[in-house]
Amino acid sequence: MALPEEYKGYAITGEVARLDLHPAGGYQAWLFSNRTDAWADEIRFALLQGACAAQLKVDVDEVVPIIYDFSANSYTEVRSGKKDILAAGRNLTKFLDELKRIR
Repeated sequence: MALPEEYKGYAITGEVARLDLHPAGGYQAWLFSNRTDAWADEIRFALLQGACAAQLKVDVDEVVPIIYDFSANSYTEVRSGKKDILAAGRNLTKFLDELKRIR
């Protein structure tokens, strides 16, 4: 994930296990897990959606993060709106600012 110059030296990474064309258009970014959680509460999915959209050069509405949970043999779409993606980015920069402060 690309960060502003002021955060040079920090890396925010992740991995999409599978990228598919979505039947309704756009893309599905799949992640796999062995646990069941409240996925929608995690900032990483909004960040992932925004980063995938930026890399694919498409609108964030065209990317749907999906978690396949092996323990439940089911999947969950974790789609974020533009406001939530922007808020996740702001929360990430606040976190990085705090890291810089205590370093």
